Amino acid sequence: MHTPQSDIKVKLKKVTSFVESLNRSQQLYLLGTGCLILFFVSLLTPFKQWSVGNIQVALFLYGCAIVTDLSKLYKKIWSTILGKAFIYIIFALCTNLSLGIANQIVNNALSAPPSNFIYTTSLISILQIPLLVSFGFFVMYFLLLLLAPLYFMHLLVVKDFDENFILKKLIPNEEIKFRITTFVVRVIVFCVVSGFVYSSMFKIGDKYEEKLTYIAQKFAYNFEFYKKSYCSTEDGEKIAHITNDIILVGREKNDGQYTFQYSTCAPSLNSKH
Repeated sequence: MHTPQSDIKVKLKKVTSFVESLNRSQQLYLLGTGCLILFFVSLLTPFKQWSVGNIQVALFLYGCAIVTDLSKLYKKIWSTILGKAFIYIIFALCTNLSLGIANQIVNNALSAPPSNFIYTTSLISILQIPLLVSFGFFVMYFLLLLLAPLYFMHLLVVKDFDENFILKKLIPNEEIKFRITTFVVRVIVFCVVSGFVYSSMFKIGDKYEEKLTYIAQKFAYNFEFYKKSYCSTEDGEKIAHITNDIILVGREKNDGQYTFQYSTCAPSLNSKH
């Protein structure tokens, strides 16, 4: 005897089995799409205040799905010798780019050679990661636009993915359901998320650079400038040695800003200890 409750249980079981048949990234894409649908539905209801939360959750789920896909791609590339070499080269390029930008920021913040402030330079290079990530999304966005049509044609033309001996070594082979649908969703979501990340960082780029400049000044003043030295100093001053005779004098103003000025070291036998 069929009852409404039994029908609901059967439908829920079908939905549960369908979701369980998907891999992790597909499940995240599905949940993200569900939140996106709720976002548009909430705009037509009196509960518009929930719409922002829905779009934020959708972006978070889509971001998790992209990270999952990229981690699979990373493992695929890392599994080959050429892939390891490629990753090492990218890592070296990003490290040098980050250090180069950090040197410029430290030099602009302190008006001093960054080689004298290695700890500040290291900190600023680490804080460059969001900029590098946004730039990486920008590069991958254009690569995706170039390679996505080729991969999509491959999915449509080649019936058995394993028989293509050229592409099977270059493109991750996944035994998943709804391969074409998943690919289309991935392309759309990645383009939207990467565009959102890059545009957001582009808008706050100047403010972020100003913040890094202030962080460089504050960190250097507190950790790489010293109150006690054989050079004579005044109250409220801290110094950093540039050479044996030249010092950089730092002062913290009442508004929390910092000023730095070069001076000649005047040795004093009565300096404070």
